[in-house]
Amino acid sequence: MKSNKTILALLVLSVLVFSVLSAGCIGEKPSTATSVSSKTLSTQSKVQTTTPSKTEKETARKITMTDFRGKTIELSKPAEKTVILAAYWPEIVVALGKKDAIVGIDKATPYNLYVPEEIRKKPVVGCWDSVNVEELASLKPDVVIAGYYGLSNSVIEQIEGLGIPVLDLTPESFEDEIRAIEIMGKAFGAEDKAREIVDFMKNRRKKIINLAKTIPDKKRLKAVFICGKYLLKGEILVYVNETYAKSMREAGAIDIGPQMSGEATKFRFGVKVDFEELVKHDPDVILLTTSSSLKTIRQIANAIISDPKWHVLKAYKTGRVYLVPYGYVRPQEKEVTAAVFGWGIRSVIGREYVAKALYPDVYKDIDWIADLEYMFKLYGVEMPKQAYAMFRITPKGLIKEYVDESGKVVTVAVSLED
Repeated sequence: MKSNKTILALLVLSVLVFSVLSAGCIGEKPSTATSVSSKTLSTQSKVQTTTPSKTEKETARKITMTDFRGKTIELSKPAEKTVILAAYWPEIVVALGKKDAIVGIDKATPYNLYVPEEIRKKPVVGCWDSVNVEELASLKPDVVIAGYYGLSNSVIEQIEGLGIPVLDLTPESFEDEIRAIEIMGKAFGAEDKAREIVDFMKNRRKKIINLAKTIPDKKRLKAVFICGKYLLKGEILVYVNETYAKSMREAGAIDIGPQMSGEATKFRFGVKVDFEELVKHDPDVILLTTSSSLKTIRQIANAIISDPKWHVLKAYKTGRVYLVPYGYVRPQEKEVTAAVFGWGIRSVIGREYVAKALYPDVYKDIDWIADLEYMFKLYGVEMPKQAYAMFRITPKGLIKEYVDESGKVVTVAVSLED
């Protein structure tokens, strides 16, 4: 019995000694090794809880856009290489500061002096009616930009079938142009520059529309926009509900095109009319589209001046038949003028040009020449001052108005001989 008590006492004593020793260990300062290990574990724990997974990173970086087909296009990063199947959109990509991304072009771009020479010399892969898909694929573009009314779905499908995304940016209105520029800004990671261009275009157009509201109804001019190319074939094609026609209405003119009876054409924005329709409606102002070639401008002027039937029109008698250069400035032409109308930035400069032709007093503070120079700066190209000209046909002949190097407006007669 006594032995059992002794054993129990020893057990109690052992427990008390262990408790004291444990309390002493708990109160001691941790060793350096233990401290580092704890911090490392703590840091690792934080990294694991705040760092996104690889999948989350890829999702966050994805660029998502919806093109004019309504199709959603995704890029994993801003495009570094592109092929552009449109002659206008290289201008915008250059203006965005991304000219080095252009690795292939369409067959019209080599004739567009509004893009730098190095871009005009890029590989040509075709046009809206014929694209060399194999050559396009060999350039390994991150995205293809299309911008033709006639680019077939089958061509787009062939390109997409190779795993190359296509952005179809075929505009039909000013709003479409704005959207196209915004999409390209996003595609190339140049959204700030795209916003600058968009703001410039919106503000310039808004100024025209606001000034147009100040024109009294009794002073609104009857005007019509005619295709110069068709005129040289002996036909009158009037633009109806199209950018050219809209530019007149926005500037405050009465567009008489929709009032004319004519024949619908395959060109969906134009109607062919008999000359009698022009005589019947007798516009105050006639605007004619023309290429930027002075040779073509002379040909159109000759066709009108040498044909007596034009001489009965009020617009001709008052010297208010204006030529509006559009399209490309072709390198092979010996004499050219600035092509003021086109998609993109030129769309708003063309509107300023038209507004100034219609109502020079109302739009006296609008400087389409200064805006053209701003555009050229974005494009990295230059043109002589004499190319910034407005041409009009009068009973006295073809007249050219331009601003010389001193800033003075100069009016000169232009020879009708090439």
